[in-house]
Amino acid sequence: MSLTYDALGRMVEQNRSGSYTELVYGPDGGKLALMNGQTVQKAFVPLPGKAAAVYNSTGLDHYRHPDWLGSSRFASTSARGMYFDVAYAPFGEPYAQSGTTDLSFTGQNQDTVGGGLTGLYDFLAREYSTQGRWPSPDPAGLTAVNPDNPQSWNRYAYVLNNPLNLIDPFGRDCAYLSDDGFSIESIDTNSNLAECGANGGFWVDGTITGFAFDPNSDWIGLSTNGQDWTILGPGGIQPCGPPPSGFGILVGGQASGAIGTWGAGGALSGSAAGGIFFNSRDIVNLGAQVSSGATGYWGSNVKGVPPQKDQPRVGGAYVGYGPAITFAFGAGSAKQLKGPFQNLNIDIGFGMGKASVQIANSGNISTLTFSGGPIPISWGLGFAVSYYTTTAEAVGTSRCP
Repeated sequence: MSLTYDALGRMVEQNRSGSYTELVYGPDGGKLALMNGQTVQKAFVPLPGKAAAVYNSTGLDHYRHPDWLGSSRFASTSARGMYFDVAYAPFGEPYAQSGTTDLSFTGQNQDTVGGGLTGLYDFLAREYSTQGRWPSPDPAGLTAVNPDNPQSWNRYAYVLNNPLNLIDPFGRDCAYLSDDGFSIESIDTNSNLAECGANGGFWVDGTITGFAFDPNSDWIGLSTNGQDWTILGPGGIQPCGPPPSGFGILVGGQASGAIGTWGAGGALSGSAAGGIFFNSRDIVNLGAQVSSGATGYWGSNVKGVPPQKDQPRVGGAYVGYGPAITFAFGAGSAKQLKGPFQNLNIDIGFGMGKASVQIANSGNISTLTFSGGPIPISWGLGFAVSYYTTTAEAVGTSRCP
């Protein structure tokens, strides 16, 4: 049998003495079908929960039902009968088989060299036998070795000799960069192209082994398998650099309550708003912020969520809600509105409406919020001045903070 591989190193054709089988791969990189010209020999359609529907030239043949590793332990027909039942030893050796053989260990098939115990599972980067060892070494070379983990020193070992908890991925990684763009925040080895792109990651062929940033030419590169580089910029991702100063306007709503004197009291508040931001890097971007906080104190005994940075103070009694408009000074994107803020609130309620002013500060970022109006869009009762710490989460269209 002779094999043909594409430019990505994937097997794409098998020639068995003049009988040809072509391999088709799906968008996520997994094996989708075996074809003979335009005739389907076998197709694998992924289903929820890592299950799969297996088709042949006449249509739907059976369903695969996986375990926690993705190995098909049981296969059923569309008539709810048993098609194949099997158990796997930790390193993939099949036993206790009954029915029509359909082996799939961690989602990988024996489509090239079958035979159960003597067969090979077709992983994307190399074939795998069932003895806990690869017939060929890790193509990543010494970059696959972690000096602090002796289990990684053997390049023929399967999943660090921990087959009940780990699987070998397709050989591709999804990289998530930090907000500043200067480092890798995390690498997902079990992702796929669609999931990676939807979550803002960068999909590269191979195992990511290095990261580089050149501030002079503004490119970012991810090294795969110790030698190949995927360039993400320019034209792809650009380094964020220091967060730009800017200005934002947000519209939303808020509710708050406070009661106390200089020596004892409590306050709480919550708000949500969305709006537009301006800065010299993105020009215009959109974002939203959610803020909340609660505190209580008796003398120097202070409790709060989030923890209070300064001694909170409340004077008076007030409760109310209403629409609000916020002006953010120094914030070029909503992501800069994360974290704790120190708030000074002045609230007055008339029973038929309310008026509130809030001044908040966090480092170089300051916000000024006005809230008020007549009933029913606003309501408030009482008067209070309060000072305490709140926390905020924010999201936005700007990739960088």
